[in-house]
Amino acid sequence: MLADADWSSVQGPQYDIEAHETAARLAEHDVDFVLDLRENDPPEIDFDIPVHGVWRFTFPSHPSQAAPLALIHGHATVPAGLVACTPDGSVQCLVEGTYGVVPTSETRTTDRILGAASGFPARASRAIRLRLPPANRPYDSRSTTVGHGPLPRTRLAFTLLIRRGRKAVRDAFTESYWSVGAVKAPVESVMDGSVTGELIDWYPTANADTYVADPFPLPSDSRAVYVEEFDHMTRHGRLAVMTYSQEEGWSNTRVVADEVFHMSYPYMFEYEGETLCVPESGWNNAVSIYRAQHPRPLEKACDILTGLAAGDPTVFWWDGHWWIFYTDCLEPRDTDLYIFYSSSPWGPWQPHLRNPVKSDISSSRPAGAPFVRDGRLLRPAQDDAGRYGWRMVVNEVLKLTPREFEETLVTRIGPFGSGPFPIGPHTLSVAGPYVYVDGKRSVVSLSLKARRLVRSMRSRFADRRDSMPGGQ
Repeated sequence: MLADADWSSVQGPQYDIEAHETAARLAEHDVDFVLDLRENDPPEIDFDIPVHGVWRFTFPSHPSQAAPLALIHGHATVPAGLVACTPDGSVQCLVEGTYGVVPTSETRTTDRILGAASGFPARASRAIRLRLPPANRPYDSRSTTVGHGPLPRTRLAFTLLIRRGRKAVRDAFTESYWSVGAVKAPVESVMDGSVTGELIDWYPTANADTYVADPFPLPSDSRAVYVEEFDHMTRHGRLAVMTYSQEEGWSNTRVVADEVFHMSYPYMFEYEGETLCVPESGWNNAVSIYRAQHPRPLEKACDILTGLAAGDPTVFWWDGHWWIFYTDCLEPRDTDLYIFYSSSPWGPWQPHLRNPVKSDISSSRPAGAPFVRDGRLLRPAQDDAGRYGWRMVVNEVLKLTPREFEETLVTRIGPFGSGPFPIGPHTLSVAGPYVYVDGKRSVVSLSLKARRLVRSMRSRFADRRDSMPGGQ
């Protein structure tokens, strides 16, 4: 590994290796690749390039300035990459990612970007060791790390102060409410952007304490729609089912699953005559299958994956395998796409050899069941670059095998811009003639804030009283 360093901070023996000595030192070892951390650009390579090349990180600016500059200029994402200068003189992109900016924090944004990039060499090394096909990603030389000048710290501090103030006001006075809707148009109209909020038949929100989101129709009856029902008072999600018809609208809402942990995204599919549901239960560190015997409550069958916090697990059959797509609920949240495959949805499940197969805050997290149009496998995903649930994208899956994965962006969907829930679409469900989506709105809700505060204070008082000797 070659690196520039502040030698005053280095403990132990120090060596000043001249350029001609680098080649001699490398020649003494059977080196597969060199990780070059020097800041010179273009890179000065004055030694024989190893078989797998000289690897360098790429950022839009100096790594220490990538986050603050993104915050100053209002960028929603920061790209990062690992490239290889190969013996034949070409430059190949080994790993790349697009990471979301935390609008109110330089530290969290920096940790997110550099923390993720630190794993790039291991991902590239694993691909070589497993002899996986090259990713063949195009390399954009504009993303190469460049030198850094003075950072406008005053402007950054002012920017963060304004954003934190706005966030504090929003958190103090407003709440977000999602709802689900049936689109009065085919999915092609949703994809081409011609659908606005007026063309969606929204579920009427009557209870100020709850909202619904994540619509998934029953495979055998697309008028029965399973949803997440979120309780603002407990900050806890459960699963419910409701009925939709074009003549009568929405009706008959009832809870079908309520666990001690948060539940959402009630993904529905059929297998061997059974209707199964795989909801998001990431905070339970498991992916579980429930049996759906509509209209009865869901019945948990088993855990099919454990020890992971899977966001929006999506199960489907394609080209001889069952697949699970999900993103990690941990940092960098909603960014790293993971895939498992099996011959049966009951397992055993095997991890994709390229996991994570993709790192992109703007198109990784699943947003509904994949569907086929004109022989193409289309995968709805969330674009969370601006904020969670900002809008959706549709990707076309070009390659999907246990060793390869590739997809490309087809279109972006939303925000819808009008109607009672004009922003925040993050689920797209296609079922025969029906297309279901969700959206949100932010409203001033002082009553809810006050009641939740009272509830929290009572809970703390009760906990303190119970912890006292004799419960006094």
